[in-house]
Amino acid sequence: MNNAGSPLLAGIISQTNLVQAESMLGGDLHSGLLLCPVLEIRYDLFESIQDWPLIAARVRALHPEAKIIGTIRLKRDGGALEDSIVKERLWLWESILSADVVPLWIDLELFALGPEALLLKEMASAKGSRLFISMHDFLKIPTTPELELLAKRAIDFGACGVKVAAMSHSPGDARPLYDFLRRIESQFELRAAFAMGVSGSVSRVWSLAMGANLTYGSISDVLVPGLLSAKKMTQAIQFLRECKTEEQMSLFLEEIRES
Repeated sequence: MNNAGSPLLAGIISQTNLVQAESMLGGDLHSGLLLCPVLEIRYDLFESIQDWPLIAARVRALHPEAKIIGTIRLKRDGGALEDSIVKERLWLWESILSADVVPLWIDLELFALGPEALLLKEMASAKGSRLFISMHDFLKIPTTPELELLAKRAIDFGACGVKVAAMSHSPGDARPLYDFLRRIESQFELRAAFAMGVSGSVSRVWSLAMGANLTYGSISDVLVPGLLSAKKMTQAIQFLRECKTEEQMSLFLEEIRES
């Protein structure tokens, strides 16, 4: 297992669960949020763009110790905003980064590494924020050359990390992601590579043994296939200290799903 620092469990912040957590401090949703040392603000899931600069401060008020990721996700990567606004995101980030409280990390998709990305990197750096580069594939696991290209472009850009979320169709699909993590472990501050879907569920935890240090859990009751709650992900991460094989972890996940 990779022992270089504690694993970072991230929860996604949407307009719905942020409002719910604020309205019921100490409730189940707020408690799940507090289990996550990292909180990722999905700005595209908030209706009013005018409110975006205030969201990080609201998240900080709920969880003062959390490290914050900011993401504006387009539809091509599973987001809510139209792909056509890709170049317009720069001024949206400019608004977000004008606030007193800003994300520590910004998640930018691989396809968006153009001139606007360099300007965003410069703006973010002035506020103490750093960019990491993500790749989403909702059809399959990327090939080794595709993964190597991601790493190369992220290094050339000066990104602090990489994230891969790709679709699994059968057990064992995530092995190329594990190989990728082992190769890049010493190259990036943030590393995440896991498979989506039910058959990829174990990779969200086992990737941490293969060189990743960032993974995701749900802080709401709505779970996508293969995604566990923050509470059960915390249990799984704790079990990882004594777990010897991916198969053993898979059995453990089956047990806690039923509990």
